[in-house]
Amino acid sequence: MTGREAEVLLLLSTGSTGDTNRALARDLGISERTVRAHLTSIRRKLGLGSRVEIALVSHQHRAFLRSVQGLPGAAMPQETIAGSRR
Repeated sequence: MTGREAEVLLLLSTGSTGDTNRALARDLGISERTVRAHLTSIRRKLGLGSRVEIALVSHQHRAFLRSVQGLPGAAMPQETIAGSRR
C-alpha cells in the first residue's frame, strides 16, 4: 500500500474530516476522483467489499497508519492489515 493510501485510511479512521470523498480530497489537496481511485485500490489490495469495511479496518489499525504516515515511499504490508482483521 502506498503512503498516500495510508494517509487516506488515516483520515478516514479519525472521522475528523467527515466521511465524504469531497472532504478527504479537500484535506489531502487532491481531487475527488483521486480519492475514489485510492479507495478502490485499498479495497482491492485488502480484499474489502465496501467503504464501511475500509473505515472499520482503518479505525482498528490507526496506530499503524500513523507510524507510516509521512514516510517517503512508505509501503504497508497487506498481510499486516488484511490478516489481522479476521
